[in-house]
Amino acid sequence: MDFINRHRIWAAIIALVVVVVVVWSFFGRSEDGRVELPLSEVIAEAQAGNANEIEVRSSRLTVFMNDGREFRSRKESDDSLVALLQNSDVQVGGEGGVVVTVKGGGAGTYIGILITFLPMIFFGGIIFLAVRLASRRN
Repeated sequence: MDFINRHRIWAAIIALVVVVVVVWSFFGRSEDGRVELPLSEVIAEAQAGNANEIEVRSSRLTVFMNDGREFRSRKESDDSLVALLQNSDVQVGGEGGVVVTVKGGGAGTYIGILITFLPMIFFGGIIFLAVRLASRRN
């Protein structure tokens, strides 16, 4: 009986950890609390000459304004920000232009992959424990 209770406790702990990770990933704060602007407003600010640098990480954008403010934005993953800005008559690079810096995905990519596979690992563990318990009873 103690063996079954111990497994129930571990299963409850694992389930609690999974629930906390899922809730945190969906409802947690953004990584830095910056205000998010629509892409159209980012382009309008760049046209007005208020933005001096845009940092691109995958589909996430960090916009650095001339007055020191920073904003977040998003773009479609297949779109080129440089092409979007040039099509909107925004000067990219050079004197008085917006500097576009492209950076890698970083650790967030690996965490996203882990969170994607976490439910499969969890249910695989449950099946493994069920098979193991069933084989011990026979």
